[in-house]
Amino acid sequence: MAGKGTMHWTFWLPLLAIPVIYLAIAFSLTLFEPDVDSNGSLNFDQLVATQTRSQAPQLQRLTARDGEILSYARYPASSDLVLILLHGSGYHGSYLAHLADKVAQAGTADV
Repeated sequence: MAGKGTMHWTFWLPLLAIPVIYLAIAFSLTLFEPDVDSNGSLNFDQLVATQTRSQAPQLQRLTARDGEILSYARYPASSDLVLILLHGSGYHGSYLAHLADKVAQAGTADV
């Protein structure tokens, strides 16, 4: 019977450790304040640019059917394929720039 009790804890201990570790990480993140600019939004001025081209492409604008103006960056490639990368509405799409640049440079798709 002693073996059964050991098996019981070897099963439950890892399952119980996961939320404890998660909560410890979440609590430790509350100890640090985010870098916020004077407007109350996150400050991205200190991010290191990962662009491999000499500069990021100029944003182009498109007027949608409902009249809204949409901005996009185009990474041309010598390919018949077109790849559209979408980002969430709560963040800008510059984190996709490195991926878009690599896909276009490889000639895989026009991004």
